[in-house]
Amino acid sequence: DDIVEGPAYTAVSQQSLVPSVSDPSLFMFSCPTGKEQDLVYQIMNKCVAYAKQGRPLGITSVVAAQTKGKIYVESYNEPSVMEAVQGVRGLMQYTMRKVPISDMTTVMTVVPKKVPVKKNDWVRMTRGHFKGDLALVKHVRESGLKCVIQCVPRLDLTLASLPPEEAKIRRRTVRPAQKFYNAQEIAASGNFGL
Repeated sequence: DDIVEGPAYTAVSQQSLVPSVSDPSLFMFSCPTGKEQDLVYQIMNKCVAYAKQGRPLGITSVVAAQTKGKIYVESYNEPSVMEAVQGVRGLMQYTMRKVPISDMTTVMTVVPKKVPVKKNDWVRMTRGHFKGDLALVKHVRESGLKCVIQCVPRLDLTLASLPPEEAKIRRRTVRPAQKFYNAQEIAASGNFGL
């Protein structure tokens, strides 16, 4: 059992996720905003009822994606889609449009929701000196727009011994390692100005 690892495996697996001509087509319909889920349930219930009667509709899925006021029906042919949506109230059948293969992946991309930060949550820093570091939220201010965090410091003890110009350049270019504050180490180095 050889397991292929590395970039070749990743490229092949990613390519297999992209839709091709042999995959079902995606058809977009407009509908009233807020009624997307109801229409999806109606179409899927109709599909199940027809399948129990021994006449499957020929659609593979119905999706209410992130786009408001739109639903997507997946099928291998257009007549199956028309039969599936016929008689569904609230669906604007005249707005049917086939989604190009290149746009199919963007329809199904999920946008992560921003979760408000609370006290004692663990967060990942995204900018600045501590980018990528894990931090603990100690206090939330201004309705969640700002917060006080606690993280492992990144102290550069060599800055005090450098000339001001070199220290300025070093601050921008060198990222010191994470290290807990040690008073004995700082006292031994002679950098009391930290």
